[in-house]
Amino acid sequence: MSDLEFLISKREEILRDYLPSLIELEIEQEFEQNKIPRALPDYYYLRFNIPAEDFKEEYYLLAFLKNELIGRGRINWRVKYEDQHIAFFTIYVRKPYRRKGFGSIILKKLIDLVPPQVEILGADAYKNTPGIHFLKQLNAKIVLIDIVSVAEIRKLNKEKVLQEAQKQLEKTRDKGYEIVYIYNGEFEPFFDISKYILMIDRVVNDIPIENRSLDTLKYSYERLREDIKYFLKFKSTSHLFPARHIETGDPVGLTFGVLNPYYPEVCYQDLTGVMYEHRGNGLGLAIKYQLLAKLLEDTEITLWATQNASTNKHLLRINEILGHKLWTEFDNFEIKKEDWMKLKD
Repeated sequence: MSDLEFLISKREEILRDYLPSLIELEIEQEFEQNKIPRALPDYYYLRFNIPAEDFKEEYYLLAFLKNELIGRGRINWRVKYEDQHIAFFTIYVRKPYRRKGFGSIILKKLIDLVPPQVEILGADAYKNTPGIHFLKQLNAKIVLIDIVSVAEIRKLNKEKVLQEAQKQLEKTRDKGYEIVYIYNGEFEPFFDISKYILMIDRVVNDIPIENRSLDTLKYSYERLREDIKYFLKFKSTSHLFPARHIETGDPVGLTFGVLNPYYPEVCYQDLTGVMYEHRGNGLGLAIKYQLLAKLLEDTEITLWATQNASTNKHLLRINEILGHKLWTEFDNFEIKKEDWMKLKD
C-alpha cells in the first residue's frame, strides 16, 4: 500500500483538476446506494464551490493509487451549537479496490483530523451495501434505522387527490385550524416570530432519534435565517404548509417539500411534525395532502420522496395513505471513542 497517496482539503478548496473524477465517484456511490434524489453532475460542481456552514468544519480526503482516484472520505463536526461531541463521516472505495484495507486506512486518516472534544463517530450505511459490514467490523452500533419511501405521484388519480386535499382543509377548519402556504421559509408575514421558532424547536426535537447521542436542539430566529440563507445557495426552493390554530393564530405544526433544478423529477419531503398538544386532529395527514396537491398542480415532479425513522409508525401510515412505497432503508451507526481510537494503534 506504499503507492497510496492522499489529498486532504476543505470541500471548496479541492483542486478543480480533481473534480471530474471525484464527482464521478460520488455519482457511482449514489447509484450503488439506490439513493434518491440523485442529482445531476452540475449540482456537485455547485456544491464543491460552496463552503460548509459557518458552524461546521468539513474535510475531504481523496485516496489515489498510481494517480487513480480509488476512494474518498469525508468528515465533519460542529464548532458551534449542539452536538460538538460527534463527528460524522462517510467513506467510499471503488469496487475493484475493496477488501484490501483501503477503507480502514482512509478512516485512520480522517480520525487524525478530529478535534479532542469529539467522543463519538457517526455514520450511516444503506441496505445491502458494503458499508454495513465495514461499520460492524469497527464495533459500530446501530442507533436508528431510517426508512426511505417514494410515491410515483403521476400514477395517482389527480382529481381524487385534489378533492381529498380540499376535504382535509375543511376538516381542519371544523376543528379550529387552518393551513397556510409559505414559499422559501418567508414566515414572518404569517406568524409571530417567537412562536414560530418555538414550534420549529419543538417539532425538530420531537423527531425520533432512538439511541442516537444527540443533544437537544435550540433554535433562534438568527439561526433559522442562517439555515434558510445557506439552503438557497444550492438553488433549492422550499414549499411549507404550516398548520395554524385559528383562535390564537399560533403555528402548531408543519411539513415542507424541497425542489431543486438539479434533481428535477423529485420532491424531497423534509420535516413533518405537529406539536404534541395538537395531535389527534388529523393535521399531519392534512398538511401533507396540501403539499401533494401543490406538487400535482404546480410542478412537473414525478417522484415524492420522504424519510422517517422505522419506529415512527404514525407517519409511515400517513405515507402509505398518500401512495408512498418502500424504496430503501439505511442504518445509522455510532462508534465510541474507545473503539475508534484502536485504529490509531
